[in-house]
Amino acid sequence: MTRETIGHVKCPICGDMAEVRRDKRGKLYYLGAAGMIKPNLPSGQAWLESAMIPMENHRQDITDDEDDNAIGRLASAFWG
Repeated sequence: MTRETIGHVKCPICGDMAEVRRDKRGKLYYLGAAGMIKPNLPSGQAWLESAMIPMENHRQDITDDEDDNAIGRLASAFWG
């Protein structure tokens, strides 16, 4: 079952805007171009919670350039 996206975070690995979700035990994780990343230590969970942009604020914080770059990266990943 797909979990609800509660926010977005800029992935420190790939630089894309990844979706942040909670697992069934309440731990935060994010999904992006690098795959599913789940910081399991308290400091990683704290970082993810502080770096996350909640869904209600997300559209205000992302510029059109960032959207275009993400689309370009996805297209090149699929079509080379």
